[in-house]
Amino acid sequence: MLIQDLGEAYQWSDGPVDPYLRWAQCTDFRNFRRQDKAMGISHLSFIVERAEGSADWVGIRGIDEDRVGVPKVYDRTLADGKVSTFATLRLDIRGLDGGGLKTLIVDLLDHADVARVQLGYPRGRVVKGDGGVQLPDPIDRRKKVAVVLGIIDDGCPFAHPDLCDAHGDPRIVVLWQQTVLDKPEEPWRKPVDFDHGRVLDREGMTLFMNRSSPRGELDELQCYQNAFATLELGYQKASRVLLTRASHGGSVMAVAAGTPSNLRGDLYGQAGDAASKAPLIFVDLPREQVEISSGRWISINALDGLRFILREARHRFARLGGGEVPVVVNLSSGSTAGAHMGQAMLERALDEVLNADTDVAVTLAAGNSRTAESHALIDVPPGGSSTLGVFIPPMQRFDTHVEFWLPEKQDLAQVVVSVVSADGVEMTVWKDLCEDFIGEDADVSAALLFYPVVVQAGTAKRTMVLLAVSGTAAPASRRSPADQWPFSVAGPWQVTFHNNGNEKMTVQAWIERDEVVFGTRREQVARFFAFDDEPEECDEGVVRKANTMSNISTGQEVFAVGAYRGPTLDGPVAEYSGAPPEAWTAHPPRRYLPFAAKADAGKSHPGVRVPGNRGNVMRRMNGTSVTAPQAARYVANTMAKGLTRDEVEKSLPRRPKPLPRPDDPTKRKVNPGDGRKRL
Repeated sequence: MLIQDLGEAYQWSDGPVDPYLRWAQCTDFRNFRRQDKAMGISHLSFIVERAEGSADWVGIRGIDEDRVGVPKVYDRTLADGKVSTFATLRLDIRGLDGGGLKTLIVDLLDHADVARVQLGYPRGRVVKGDGGVQLPDPIDRRKKVAVVLGIIDDGCPFAHPDLCDAHGDPRIVVLWQQTVLDKPEEPWRKPVDFDHGRVLDREGMTLFMNRSSPRGELDELQCYQNAFATLELGYQKASRVLLTRASHGGSVMAVAAGTPSNLRGDLYGQAGDAASKAPLIFVDLPREQVEISSGRWISINALDGLRFILREARHRFARLGGGEVPVVVNLSSGSTAGAHMGQAMLERALDEVLNADTDVAVTLAAGNSRTAESHALIDVPPGGSSTLGVFIPPMQRFDTHVEFWLPEKQDLAQVVVSVVSADGVEMTVWKDLCEDFIGEDADVSAALLFYPVVVQAGTAKRTMVLLAVSGTAAPASRRSPADQWPFSVAGPWQVTFHNNGNEKMTVQAWIERDEVVFGTRREQVARFFAFDDEPEECDEGVVRKANTMSNISTGQEVFAVGAYRGPTLDGPVAEYSGAPPEAWTAHPPRRYLPFAAKADAGKSHPGVRVPGNRGNVMRRMNGTSVTAPQAARYVANTMAKGLTRDEVEKSLPRRPKPLPRPDDPTKRKVNPGDGRKRL
């Protein structure tokens, strides 16, 4: 246990700290251990920002060459000739006791070349060089094309007829599965510049397709069973996401680059457009992580995925007419909590890549949490207090994390935060006592962490108070009733902010809710609520629908995409579609959202028709996940004509009409205004 040692280091630290790393250590990494039931946790994953003045990643690797790993792709210079200041990093912690683990983490945090470090979910067991042959150089190296499309998602139906060329061969030139559960056995290969996952190139996909055509007709289901079968839990088991009628990633890729005629007129697409002919590169997110919607794992995998796509695209293709080929990458994933001010690690890393190369564009889903009661705004009067409710549901198998963001330049000496659990146990923190817990040692079930500067806010030096609550039910990996697991109490938790200063204090709050995406659905998830019996302590409308964009979509250079519904282009914004802050001041002047696209046929008929995993299979899909690839298609077609990302940006409306501010957030009707680019 590292509570006392690291707690003292964090309390007196002048630099940014990661409350999630602290919570993981307080709970002895128990949530990480169950990622690998057989062997326990073997690696910790981080996203790292280099300190100003450091030249490269050599010094950080030198902390411990046997245990500290930064993928070689981050040694490659960006388009501006500089080595990136953001990278992913993995610590091999096998064989370390508590003292050795503490020393390794502290050495990383205190290294002169490290500006900030943020913990991600682990990738599980990995042995470097564990079998397999490295991906060879492509046969069609530097082939000239108009544009390349990259997709970072889950589920890649490479044999789908909409994603094949006129000869029936896959347009996907390389597929990288980031999972660590599968070995790179032929025809799978080891990726270049990475030590985990496995890749399949076009030749390997064609081989699986030929093996699955016994009578000259492709059996797509058999093809995916052959391609994605894996030895898991002692027996052969095919990846289930492609054995169903539809996958998230398959539909997203079909919308971004599939045959326009099969989009049935609902979605953006033109016959013979560049996107429908473009080579595709697919990054398949780890299946051991995507089943849980918490976005803390997305930063590491998405950044690795972006750098993989850029490396492969520029290694294999060149632009028609000369120069570097344009690359458009779509990411229809994200999370809820965060500073929402463009300073998160992944946001800054994306902006760094995009600022270095105007022939690269990234489209992101704006988020679907506007009606999820996951954002609140608390006005605390001077000399007074305000209380907010957090409902922790029963049968919650995963931790709940609630982030409270204090205003910039807040006098922390005037702030006291207290939490009362559903069974009456209280935790209190202030500037000089920045941590409090429910439970002790291995039985810690909740924590309240108050650090002056956190890594999630970057250079803004914002203060975040984190409430972390253990699950209220046994984790899925629990084997028997004899297993020990410190559960939390379900029900209403009270969070009270005391303001001893002379000015009003406004606190922004978000819930990062772990939800099961596949399998048994749990409709009950953590949510905010106001205390009806104490209206004087909690302003009306404290639970807000504004400022509910994904926490990675407020970057300066990315294209965030919202959703609207209805059969016409003047339909209203979808009720769930993420909304920006009421006053977006991070990078003024700032438009509402650069793009919006159709995601619902109507209020009573959700979703639009999109292709499924196999030919002639259609499904309905809604959410901003289906609007982002429509924007990716538009941007790809535009950049294929010779425009840079900056020129695409300048062609969009600059000053749209902002969203109206409602009197009653529970009854607001939002119109998109005149500034969105309608697709």
